[in-house]
Amino acid sequence: MIYKQRTTWIQLFQFAVFAIYGLLQTVYCHSTYKRSVSIEDIEKNRGAILIKNGNPTSCECALIDNKAAFVAANCLDFTGGSLNKDIKYEIYFDGGNSQSPAKTSVETGSIIVHPFYNTKTFANNLAILQYDFTEHGNSWNNKIASYRAEWSDIAYVRRSIDDTNLMKWNSPKVESYSNIDDGCDKASTLYSKNTDTFYCSLIYTSSLSNSACNMPYGSIYGITSNGMGIAGIYSHSVVYGDDTCGGDKEYHYYTVLTNYLKYARSVLGRTPKEFVEDKDGLSNVRRIINYRMKWPTSANDNGTLMFGGDMLAIQKDSGSLIQSDSTLDSTETNDINDNDSHRSDTVDDNSSVSDDNDKLQDSKDKDDTGDDADIDANNGNISETDHHTSNIVSDNSDALDAGANSSDRDSAYTGPSKGAVIAMSVTIPLVVIVLAILAYVLFRKHRKKYPLGKWRKGTIKRKSTVRALIEEIGGASRPEVLPTYNDLYDMRTLSFQEQQVGSEQALRH
Repeated sequence: MIYKQRTTWIQLFQFAVFAIYGLLQTVYCHSTYKRSVSIEDIEKNRGAILIKNGNPTSCECALIDNKAAFVAANCLDFTGGSLNKDIKYEIYFDGGNSQSPAKTSVETGSIIVHPFYNTKTFANNLAILQYDFTEHGNSWNNKIASYRAEWSDIAYVRRSIDDTNLMKWNSPKVESYSNIDDGCDKASTLYSKNTDTFYCSLIYTSSLSNSACNMPYGSIYGITSNGMGIAGIYSHSVVYGDDTCGGDKEYHYYTVLTNYLKYARSVLGRTPKEFVEDKDGLSNVRRIINYRMKWPTSANDNGTLMFGGDMLAIQKDSGSLIQSDSTLDSTETNDINDNDSHRSDTVDDNSSVSDDNDKLQDSKDKDDTGDDADIDANNGNISETDHHTSNIVSDNSDALDAGANSSDRDSAYTGPSKGAVIAMSVTIPLVVIVLAILAYVLFRKHRKKYPLGKWRKGTIKRKSTVRALIEEIGGASRPEVLPTYNDLYDMRTLSFQEQQVGSEQALRH
């Protein structure tokens, strides 16, 4: 009997566990649904690469609209802290939505380098290219994925052009990969202090300039269940040793653009379009115009080599580069290299950019303490409308949020994503319902087995045994049973009737 009861309880418990597990799995799969990304999906989106002096680079551009785009600043050439005006820059657009491939020129004076771009660490490695490209008389916008919490997957993309004269594009290379690989933070102190502004991975694709090498992808796309948008562009790589040919332990870092969209608005005078599904979630993310990465106070990256920019040029000679000493002093900041914009270890420490921005790094790197206010005019700011890049020190935008400081970057929304909220809102009520049903079933089973107001079988059996024993004992008197109320009532009635009969007989005599 006891064994049977235990079996029933175990079965009910197992039923409850499996029911809850099934509900959780259903909700989890729905909330974390990954949209598969194909080459055709990527080809529907406009893309572009940077061309220098008629030669294609590996540098992909994140298009904002038909008049502006983001590009990695280490893809540009600098001389004495200023852009090299002898370089002819162009942007080549692939079709996107079946449009014809096209190209447009970019004037050097229309290139805006982020005022806190740092060539030693590749912090804030962004520049804004301005041009005027109107396709068939129509303007267009390109949406940038801006809410990281809702991305169910990341698509790594490498675009390349086969023939610049014929505008013949190769089929893009695409790989879905959402993990952040182990070792990314150890290889780069810049990344470890700015994980919300980078994506890092070990994955790579085949090199476009050297068949013996591999190279990073050019851009990343944020994927949701309903769509996708470009989310970041390749910034730089870190390798242990001196091999830039794409070894197994070569970490690639991609700058996420969402934190820089307000900065782009201040430069362009218009708001970039964003790809976002959970607008309420994005509204909880604090984004400021004067956002800049936290500079590492001591960036000794264990003898690693940092490099970035045009990988076609870097890997042209089998990726042979001299290993750098990446130990940085906390005051080594915005120094633009005269000769090599893609090497982080061969910079000109006497650059005017470095001298001027050293003022911004006193008092124990205020960017980490959150005490630095907006960049003021003494540090190279100019008017909101003057963004010419003759010297990037004078390009620090004065259109930055007044009263904001770097501590606002630490208030980025870290709450649950939209999918997690949906999962919780569906799962919790279902679990409560299942538990309530289980409790009701157990209660009904208990009532059926032990009805109220009835003796238990064991008790009845014992009383029967006692009664039988009394019957068998000779000469023993049975215990008197106290009269009930009904018995007393019957006795009174009988006594009253007897009295009446006696009275009648007396009268007769």
